[in-house]
Order: sequence, then structure tokens, then C-alpha cells
Amino acid sequence: MIAAAIEEAESRVASRLRVRYEPGDLPTSTATASAALKRVVAQLAFFYLHELHDVKGQDVYDARDGALSELSDMVRGHAGLLLAGEPDVDQSRPQVLTTKTSDDARFTLEAMEDW
Repeated sequence: MIAAAIEEAESRVASRLRVRYEPGDLPTSTATASAALKRVVAQLAFFYLHELHDVKGQDVYDARDGALSELSDMVRGHAGLLLAGEPDVDQSRPQVLTTKTSDDARFTLEAMEDW
């Protein structure tokens, strides 16, 4: 049962990470996996172990949500796997292209004087 939960967690993590990483770039054993990746797999396995229970504690849901959030950060490039040769972490911030200037504003004092 424990091995099945770990296998399911590893499978889910690997399938999500293949969006960003080549299969050959992902660790093939726990010896080469980073602590961050092990934590994500462990938290998901913890959740899968509790799937058979009708009532789950908040800690079970928190573990799952934390793991999925960290996994999403890894896939988007906001967090790394800490592996040699992995793609750069995306440190950029969204930028907004503006084409309007203050002269284009509709609600100015001059426009409001007619009210």
C-alpha cells in the first residue's frame, strides 16, 4: 500500500514535470533527486495513503495543496529541481504594454466640469 502510494506520487510528479523537462533530465533514483523533489513526492504519497479514509484531517489536504503548488512552481520555472543542467529559473515579472498616455484619460477635471 505504501509502495503503491509512492509510485502514484512519483508518476504524477514525473508527468507534470515533463512539460518543462526532458525525461532524461529527471532523476531516476532517490539518490539523485533533490530534497525539494523528494518533499513533493512524499507529500503527495501522504495524501494518496489517506484516500481510502472517509474523513481526512486538514493536514492531509494541506500536504496535497502544498505539494501541488510547489510542483506548479517547478513546472512554470519559478522554482528549480536543483539538478545539474536544468533550465534556468524564470525570474521575470509580467510586464504591461501601455499605449495610452495621460492625455488620453477620459475622466479629467476638465471633462468633469460639464457635469
